[in-house]
Amino acid sequence: MDELKVRGLPRKFINIIKEGYESFSCSVLHEGQLSDPIKTTSGVRQGCLLSPLLFLLVMYGVLRRVLVGKKRGLTWNYRNHWKIWNTQMMNV
Repeated sequence: MDELKVRGLPRKFINIIKEGYESFSCSVLHEGQLSDPIKTTSGVRQGCLLSPLLFLLVMYGVLRRVLVGKKRGLTWNYRNHWKIWNTQMMNV
């Protein structure tokens, strides 16, 4: 939820989102049998409309921290493997 604070989301909205994720549990259905509830402490809820947005916000924060001071974009390396196109032959 720290990333939401950094992004400037009001505390009230952060608390509403937290309430939807606190005491969150899931069960597994296997061969017709439902498991006991499993408490989850991380991740996003499957099927929740906010899940993709929350995931992207967190990943953006992670990438921002990892890439601080690094070059961005593509780096192109060029090698001339064609011996016939050397500069001496081009001077006609």
